[in-house]
Amino acid sequence: MFNRLMDKAGMSLSVLCMIHCLMFPVVVLLMPALEHWLFVNETLVHWILLGLALPVSFIAFGHGVRHHNDWMTAVIGTAGLAGLILGVTHVFGHDSEFWLTVPGALFLFLAHLRNWRHHARHGLDSD
Repeated sequence: MFNRLMDKAGMSLSVLCMIHCLMFPVVVLLMPALEHWLFVNETLVHWILLGLALPVSFIAFGHGVRHHNDWMTAVIGTAGLAGLILGVTHVFGHDSEFWLTVPGALFLFLAHLRNWRHHARHGLDSD
């Protein structure tokens, strides 16, 4: 049950990240007076989401690799985490944050979904 809960948490965090990234430009357009405040807090939100996603993902994918030797899920999840990390740290500039975090969150969601399905298929709910 705990392992599937970790994957559900990971999927929820990924969706929350995607919603945040996709809605942010709309909010800025609707409330230009808050633009500076929103930009300052946007990066903080990404750091918080990343801080939550890292341990949840490591626990969930580590369990997947140990119990059903599914390295592909770990690779997809690592690619997603790499996108989030590169986006949040602005390695390629602030303008690339959106183009790195949204696909990163999508990859992370798909990896958690794949892991969750493996747990269900192999009856690993009680581990």
